[in-house]
Amino acid sequence: MERVLKKIYMSIGAIAIGAISSATVLVFEDENFATLGAGDFDDSATFGDRVVAEFQDGYHYGTAFGPTPNVVSSFGATPGTVPAGWSTGYGDTLNVIWGAGPQSGENTFFIRLTADTGNSVRLHGFDAAGWPGAQPDALLEVRDAGNNLMWSFSGQLNQTTHDSFTWTTPLESSEITIYASQGWWTCVDNVAFSQAVPEPGTFAVLGLGALLLRRRRS
Repeated sequence: MERVLKKIYMSIGAIAIGAISSATVLVFEDENFATLGAGDFDDSATFGDRVVAEFQDGYHYGTAFGPTPNVVSSFGATPGTVPAGWSTGYGDTLNVIWGAGPQSGENTFFIRLTADTGNSVRLHGFDAAGWPGAQPDALLEVRDAGNNLMWSFSGQLNQTTHDSFTWTTPLESSEITIYASQGWWTCVDNVAFSQAVPEPGTFAVLGLGALLLRRRRS
């Protein structure tokens, strides 16, 4: 009974705020927990798109916060390349995304999260690490749908373990893009994002409230 009541209370709370939050974690591996390749990040791939299960379309996801059916992911890199997966070597991370471009010179890759019209993306955090050696300073940026800077980091990334960047209040926009410079030296992992979705029960509550108000006035 206590468990049932708890579920009821949680449902009422969700309706009261008028929205539900859910999140997906991109762990950059396939359903067999193996590293992704460049083909998994091109425009025709479905990796990171409308995730509703831990295993979907041949990929594996972290689902600690629930699904994100109204968000799609896209990836790219400069100069004119596609990022790829890598298994080990960037600190203590496993199965990551890196720029797959040249070791020196311009090499920036991005991870873009785009919500359906009427929804928004909330970025909760991600991990980053550096490749061992004389690593140049990395520049990490998060930008919104208008290309406005929401957050940035500049400096050396951990080559032994990793750096975790998280926000108590998630960064939110209709579209969020993570940029990582020095893509040969820099990896990103465990991208945790959520969405804000209109709660169907909200409309029922609003309709009931309007009906009660109408009866009260009459």
